[in-house]
Amino acid sequence: MGPLPAWPRVPARALLEAMRSDKKARDGKLRFVLMPRIGKAASYDGVPLAAVERVVRFAPHFFCDSGHVHG
Repeated sequence: MGPLPAWPRVPARALLEAMRSDKKARDGKLRFVLMPRIGKAASYDGVPLAAVERVVRFAPHFFCDSGHVHG
């Protein structure tokens, strides 16, 4: 494995817009494919947009030293 990639230095709004253009999105609605267990993938589309926005805005504070984004 190795270190995680650097958090992207782009505004949260730009990340969300890019996520809407992902091949998993349907009619602009975000869909997530997660693995609840090894060998099993599941698709989730009922994630509230407000929750996704919060994660995108605040994730750098959890994954980067002192909330500063490293690139």
